[in-house]
Amino acid sequence: MNYELRKKFFWSVLILTACLFTFAPLTAFAADIVIKGGVDGPIYGNSDNEDGSDYKEPPDNNTLTVTSSGSITGDAYGAFVEEGDTTNNKVVICDRVIHSGVNGSVYGGFSTGSGSSTGNSVTIKNSGTVGVLVIGGYSAGNNGTSKENTVTISGGKVDDNVTGGSSGYGTSEENTVTISDGEVGGNVIGGSSFSGDSTKNTVTISGGEVKGFVSGGFNYDGGTSTGNTVTISGGKVKGFVSGGGFTSGYGGATGNTVTISESPTFNPDPDPDDDGTRLYGGYSEFGSGDLFTGNTLNVSNYSGSPVRSVSNFQIINFHIPSNHDQTMPVLTVTDSVELGNGSIGSTVTIKITGTPLNVGDTITLIKAENLNLNGFTQTTATGGGYRFALSTDDTKLTATVTPYTPDGGGGCSAGAGAFGMLALLAILHAKRRKP
Repeated sequence: MNYELRKKFFWSVLILTACLFTFAPLTAFAADIVIKGGVDGPIYGNSDNEDGSDYKEPPDNNTLTVTSSGSITGDAYGAFVEEGDTTNNKVVICDRVIHSGVNGSVYGGFSTGSGSSTGNSVTIKNSGTVGVLVIGGYSAGNNGTSKENTVTISGGKVDDNVTGGSSGYGTSEENTVTISDGEVGGNVIGGSSFSGDSTKNTVTISGGEVKGFVSGGFNYDGGTSTGNTVTISGGKVKGFVSGGGFTSGYGGATGNTVTISESPTFNPDPDPDDDGTRLYGGYSEFGSGDLFTGNTLNVSNYSGSPVRSVSNFQIINFHIPSNHDQTMPVLTVTDSVELGNGSIGSTVTIKITGTPLNVGDTITLIKAENLNLNGFTQTTATGGGYRFALSTDDTKLTATVTPYTPDGGGGCSAGAGAFGMLALLAILHAKRRKP
């Protein structure tokens, strides 16, 4: 290679290297802080100190891990930024040998100013503990959003509230809390906003214990809470359960879904600490607005405990397994059930799987202390090849199988269709044998 070519090659490599360093994403410098002993907080994942004592690195793709021998006195942040966004940061608290935890609050990402918090996560497992609250991603400023943040708890204990994502005045959207074991001493909320909206947030509980309330989305001063989902298939919940809600002001909680399945334990009776487990499609403590429209309750393969009350659901779906004891109600309610909002009645659907039912079989869908129609007028329901006659009294909603042949045959009158098919086969066979 002659001198000129070598010179061109040298400068090309130099320029390319400079471009790579200049335009490389900030995530290349993300921190990975591991706490193995006792330290004083606050501690930050986006720190250039080994002990996480200051936030200096970019607030993206950082990880803060508290090991089995680690503990923090104070708050812990996957990343913290005063102005800007926090994205894809993680806090992991685990314990395999002895106590590990945080004597304060934990935030996967924490943004102030107008910054947003997106894709951050907090994971608590084994016997990890948190002394105050946990938020997957928090946007504390004026207009920042909290989106796609997660909290996963598979063991340990959180003394206060757990929230997937939270925003001060912006939208809290598509945040998630998943609990399969452990204990939460406060409330569990998928996504919350002080005075913005909470949309498409999710809470899934299959084990563990929640001593407060559970809500898919929740606002504290007005705003709308829509399209949120709560699914509870196990564990124990002491407080109320709502798809969406708000504390005060004018807002709305519509289009939310609550699903109860399998065998969770609820609190069917009030005690000095709370009012029992009431199921709400939409909830408001002091505010006003639509809490009914489009909210759905799914009671699916349910064998859990009674609940205190049911209200603000426009749609109630029952999925009943074949092994359900027909002498027992599908859902037992120790106080009241509202089958409407006063002007619009709820819509009930029924799906049966497994062993066929017979005409005249009756299933008690709901047994309550008080069953209030509130506009409910539905008299029939169809599903799974059956037609049911619905009836109500002051305490029960029942469904009785009636004769029914769906389009194309089948269902409870499938026998008639079968005889018709046999007759047709006999005619064809006779024609074939004709000389």
